[in-house]
Amino acid sequence: MAATTAQPLTAAALIFGAGDAAAQVGAVLRAKSVVASLGGPVAALSRDLHVAVHDESARAGAGLFDLPVVTLLLKCLRTNENLREAARHTLAAPGASETVELAAHSFTQEYTPSLDVFVDGVPLGSIAFALTVEFAVKSLVAVVRGERLCALRSGDCDISATLAVQGIDALWRKTRLDLGLVVPLGDDGIALLSDEETIQAHG
Repeated sequence: MAATTAQPLTAAALIFGAGDAAAQVGAVLRAKSVVASLGGPVAALSRDLHVAVHDESARAGAGLFDLPVVTLLLKCLRTNENLREAARHTLAAPGASETVELAAHSFTQEYTPSLDVFVDGVPLGSIAFALTVEFAVKSLVAVVRGERLCALRSGDCDISATLAVQGIDALWRKTRLDLGLVVPLGDDGIALLSDEETIQAHG
């Protein structure tokens, strides 16, 4: 059953839930023997130092995902051609606004950070993470004014996320957002056109 939330989500909260993110990353690293698989100088580490490297890698790995999920969503909204067309219309007619209904659709965003591991300045290797987030948007009603996305009147979005470590899927979560409540548009909205496009339109 998908959870329902009215609060903005970070990628960490989405994939790790309310639990200890570092502990969950640590469990994955341990289950996949990720630190040991780095090879090289790792084999020469003492047991205590190996544990310390593992724990620090888990803490730092969890910290890589402290970004808002809506940041990934907004990347997709900014490239939606229906919204961009409305932006061009409203840019050409100052003061006008346009309401756009987007049909149900899905899209995927990937976030692929990596963690370089060092001990006393000596590189041990790199741990590759990959977060794949799929957005399944229900009918979405948006308001565009002055080439900016100003409001999202309605629309639910099911979000599923898969976390892979060193190319191996490790965690999966799903939740639901009310886009009208959680997408931060600010007082001025979100620009849908580039500065160059805006200058050309005025030129």
